[in-house]
Amino acid sequence: MGTFSADAFNEAVGRRLHALRQARGLTQTAMAQQLGLGIRTYQNYERGEREISAQAVRNAHHVFGVDPVWLLDGIENEPLDHWSADADTLEIVLEEVERRLEAGRIRLPPRKKVELIMIIYRHFSTAQSPDQAFVENAIRLVA
Repeated sequence: MGTFSADAFNEAVGRRLHALRQARGLTQTAMAQQLGLGIRTYQNYERGEREISAQAVRNAHHVFGVDPVWLLDGIENEPLDHWSADADTLEIVLEEVERRLEAGRIRLPPRKKVELIMIIYRHFSTAQSPDQAFVENAIRLVA
């Protein structure tokens, strides 16, 4: 990722963090505490001056129920924290996740597996051209 695209990515994530914080009515200090971050680290994320860590994304998901795909790659202005599913697409994602977990001999508790399926489903249902590498990255993030 080049400097410009990295900066643009970080700024976009920062805008979504800001939208999430505003939607929850939190100060930057309270948001940082909720995410288990130092205030300066959080401020750097929100200003787009630092790339968000996987742990911060995971914490945003667990604490606020926010969709990790939205946080990293969303196009909406408001935090996406709910979803509906197309059964056919969901079945394809479930089968793919099961196949990859089995091939990698990865065992996940049911809650983690559901989170993984949700992340991948959201990506495949919103991406114009779904990225197979995204699946591998999501598995690494959740596992």
